[in-house]
Amino acid sequence: MRKEDKIKFESEIFLQINSNQKKVDTALLQHIESIKDPYSAIGIARKVLTLLNENHPFLDTFQVYSFETKKIKTPSIINWGLKDLVEINEAKNTLFKYWNHDNKNILLSGESSDEFDAVYEEYLKFCANIISQYFNAVRTNFKDSWTLDKKCKLLSVTSITGFLISLRMSLEIYKKVHDFYFYKDKLSNLNIDFNKGQFGYTSSHWHRFAEEIKNQCWK
Repeated sequence: MRKEDKIKFESEIFLQINSNQKKVDTALLQHIESIKDPYSAIGIARKVLTLLNENHPFLDTFQVYSFETKKIKTPSIINWGLKDLVEINEAKNTLFKYWNHDNKNILLSGESSDEFDAVYEEYLKFCANIISQYFNAVRTNFKDSWTLDKKCKLLSVTSITGFLISLRMSLEIYKKVHDFYFYKDKLSNLNIDFNKGQFGYTSSHWHRFAEEIKNQCWK
């Protein structure tokens, strides 16, 4: 077997075993899934999140390694917020659908080649750029709340996931992506207190929070 095929085969076996036995850390399973199928929604989401973690406004804030206890955990963000936003799919309201690129349809084949890989890298950068502009707009409007202090819930898994879901909702409404200034203006209408005890969304309430953003901002 080629080295690449061997790695994918071993990853698939690992997933089959550990999906049905003692629960394995979700972040590890997502990592293995991205090795097995790097062009899957999970694979793309992990790569985009890595790019986000290398640049502002999220520079070095996501938990890349398990021992980084004071950073933002990523499995729920990837699974419930990011993967549905960045999936390579023309039928869904994803960033891919609204990406203006002449050769983007080559990614629908899923067959790696030099041209495919080049376009794929461009798509990853496009996704990271749009999401960064969006969250830079969030940070600008809520600059005092942009902190990893646990007393504030803006940089929490629930909040970030909700913002990502609401970004996808905006694609459905406006049928296009926008820039920092558009998101800054729209998100200035969001009236919410991110302080702990005042922020009314916890755990898996990200869809409720996304709806709140939609109702206040996407008009």
